[in-house]
Amino acid sequence: MSRLSAKKIRVLLGILLLAAVGGLFGLDYWTETRSAVSFVTVVVGLAGFWEFGRLSGVATGQDGGSRSLFLWGLVGTGYFLSLPFWAEAALSSYQVAGVFGVVLGAFVLTVFRFDFAERFPGFLAVLFGTILFGLLFSYILLIYRDGSSASARLLRGVVFFLAVKGTDIVAYLIGSAVGRHHFLKISPGKTLAGSLAALAYGAAALAVAGAVWPQHFFEWPVGILFGIILGLTSSLGDLLGSLIKRYYRVKDSGRLLPEFGGVLDLIDSFFFSAYVFWYLLVW
Repeated sequence: MSRLSAKKIRVLLGILLLAAVGGLFGLDYWTETRSAVSFVTVVVGLAGFWEFGRLSGVATGQDGGSRSLFLWGLVGTGYFLSLPFWAEAALSSYQVAGVFGVVLGAFVLTVFRFDFAERFPGFLAVLFGTILFGLLFSYILLIYRDGSSASARLLRGVVFFLAVKGTDIVAYLIGSAVGRHHFLKISPGKTLAGSLAALAYGAAALAVAGAVWPQHFFEWPVGILFGIILGLTSSLGDLLGSLIKRYYRVKDSGRLLPEFGGVLDLIDSFFFSAYVFWYLLVW
């Protein structure tokens, strides 16, 4: 397969995925609920941890992993993803309790084994994966489920998704078309032109949102600043995904979505940006 044809396939699949997400938002709008997007977000978060468990060896018993550790991390990931549905009033307390429970449980499953030293890498991988795919990824649900009205929640969810994934798409397209300066060893495909275009897109996206719907977001001049911040955090999440793959020496984190490098590549830009966007809305 030529490089050009592979790029065309990636673009086509990207359009189909965007259309599918748009359909989910449309279904929630039509039913006046938040069920479709929320359900898929939970499934994707759990699938991401499952993929990471196999990548790190926790799910397969390699590198200190074990089935009990993996299942405990999967339960912890599900716990964090469930919090936006029932614990909004005391969210931070339940999050702290969840971190404590995940650490304590993984510790108990590790320390009382005769091969506890060999299990330590699996212990760390479970904690790391649970934080990424459970705690941090759950802020997408907080963004989507917070707001004064159903229309406000839907609008915030759509704007956030388009702003974050738009930075990925713009960086890829501009970088492929005119990018010449590859400035990051950890992610050789990234270019300076693509990264700058992604920041410009983030600034423009939130500036437009602020100008059209200031009652749901912020004034447009503030939106420019917040858009740049969102673009930076989105790029940092993408770099975190690259770091994980470089550490485990794989090109793709999984086979579920091979053209995108797996679930990790599809959602890594949300790890930091979801929390930052939620915090900026609250602030």
